[in-house]
Amino acid sequence: EDVTLGSLVQKPFAPFKWPTWFALVVSVFGISLLRWLLKLWTHGWGDCHGNRRAGLMTCVGELGSSIAEVWDNFLQCESSTEGSGLGLKFFRLGFQFFLLVIMASYTASLASLLVVRRQAIGAIPDIETAIEREVTICCPSGLLSAMKSTFPKAVFVDVGY
Repeated sequence: EDVTLGSLVQKPFAPFKWPTWFALVVSVFGISLLRWLLKLWTHGWGDCHGNRRAGLMTCVGELGSSIAEVWDNFLQCESSTEGSGLGLKFFRLGFQFFLLVIMASYTASLASLLVVRRQAIGAIPDIETAIEREVTICCPSGLLSAMKSTFPKAVFVDVGY
């Protein structure tokens, strides 16, 4: 297998397929939106009212900072949401559980990629094919007589052990 820059860049993303990565990104943005709404609900909607343009800019700025903070927390595998309200506690607990599931899934998928090796597929899948192609079959001494009686057309060679 050729090692290219593209194959090296793709390696860290291999444990998940693209739909999983897409769902992960959408989930983090969804969590950002929930955090933003929770923050507005907790602190009141006061900054978003009044002058419409200024209020809209304030709300959009809050949404941007919420997205940045949630992505920062996600990439650091932590939850640093400020405040102590019941809603924020539930949010922190949910986000930490989300991080736990994502990290465990990624780790398990990566481990399975590292542990499982691709088996070489031989040109002769079974003994019948070997007999048809008249291939010499290696056989231990203890099984030689049983194999010869079971497959009389086969060509066996005694490997000695």
